[in-house]
Amino acid sequence: MAAMQSFSQHFDAVVFARSLHHIQPLGQTLDQVRRVLAPGGMVAIEDFAYSELDPATANWFFDVLQLLDASGVFRKSDREFGRRLLRGGGSFLFWHEAQDHEITPAVEMRAAVAQRFEIASEVREPYLYRYAVAMLRATERGVAVAERLYELEKKMADKGLVRLIGRRLVGRKISIPE
Repeated sequence: MAAMQSFSQHFDAVVFARSLHHIQPLGQTLDQVRRVLAPGGMVAIEDFAYSELDPATANWFFDVLQLLDASGVFRKSDREFGRRLLRGGGSFLFWHEAQDHEITPAVEMRAAVAQRFEIASEVREPYLYRYAVAMLRATERGVAVAERLYELEKKMADKGLVRLIGRRLVGRKISIPE
């Protein structure tokens, strides 16, 4: 926050990429973003709705991870969440136990943004595939698997079989008459 307060100019955009859910106090942060944005400026948020993950989606994704692991497309790494998920057995409970810190729910982030900005766009997107992508080898085959996994997650959601937990939200600063 202190770094943002030292700016005397205004910006056209502020971007939060998979980070806003960690920032507290959320309201004060968004108030500061509003102050540094030029009129019509945009705040773009790419994040996830972790609390909206359901057991069916968690189980589907665990099955996908097991299949990819058995196929040999993953590099060996113990740092990735997907690897910890595989070791932990993939239970729905594991997803919640793995979060060792407080995460602001997406619905609260959206409400806080809507209080301060006009919502210009809001999209639900695949997100779980990212956990697998982090473990894929950096090869043409790895890229092909990542692209297909993104498409599969979207297709499964379109059929109502899994929930999309990725969120992309864009807010626009509008002038409020005083």
